[in-house]
Amino acid sequence: MIVIEEEVPKNAAAQKKALANKREMTTKLLNLQESYKITKDPELKHDILQRIVSTEKVIADKTKKIKTLKRNAAYQAKSVAKKLKLLHENQEIVKYDSPGRPSILHTYPDLHEHIHDCIEFGKAHEKRRREVIKVRTVHHLRSALEEKYNEYLARTTLNTYLLP
Repeated sequence: MIVIEEEVPKNAAAQKKALANKREMTTKLLNLQESYKITKDPELKHDILQRIVSTEKVIADKTKKIKTLKRNAAYQAKSVAKKLKLLHENQEIVKYDSPGRPSILHTYPDLHEHIHDCIEFGKAHEKRRREVIKVRTVHHLRSALEEKYNEYLARTTLNTYLLP
């Protein structure tokens, strides 16, 4: 069996931990396979075979986790490179006040006016003395925003910015 040594950056603690766990499970798998070859008792062989299958599953999960962690690290490096490029080209620093994603209002500063323009206001009956607000569904509001102003918003995001 050929073991390929995976490269892990020095500052990637989660990748190191997952890789160490994967190596530990791989040695356990090799020991279980040797025990399976030596054992003559059918019940013991069955138990060892079940442990081999579960260990292989754990190894596959750890491999998947390492792959995900490496992909996330690559995305983070790409984001840092993009911010450095903005800094060098435009002398512009992108920094947000709070954790999490930036507000959608940074991207679309006139969002509230655009929502207001997409909603139909009208009079109800004369005796009611109330104003009627017409929007069939959030889906229709989303499509109107996209058609008129080329602003795409997810349904949950749009619900966040709708005033009650």
